[in-house]
Amino acid sequence: MTFTRTLVNAIKSVVQGDVVIPLELFQQLRMQNGRNLSGEYRSVLTDKERDILLEVEKGKTNREISESLFTSQRTVEYSLSTIFRKLDARSRIEAVKRAKECGIL
Repeated sequence: MTFTRTLVNAIKSVVQGDVVIPLELFQQLRMQNGRNLSGEYRSVLTDKERDILLEVEKGKTNREISESLFTSQRTVEYSLSTIFRKLDARSRIEAVKRAKECGIL
């Protein structure tokens, strides 16, 4: 679909009373506390991030996690930063708690 056609469709939608927002914003709005609008839980973490968080839940250090998952310690640290951002958490404990609340763990 061309930009012009997309723009015309958006204008027609607005005239009809519909709301037009960017897809990324729509996806963010759908996610609230790990739940989408239909009430179903949805995973916001990759499999690797989930595995790391499961190891965190066991109380393992970054070094222990990197050894058990056969990855570098830096990768674990980077992944934890991403997990914290995705779950809006400030600590390992808070990330595990939020993941459990959302049905991710």
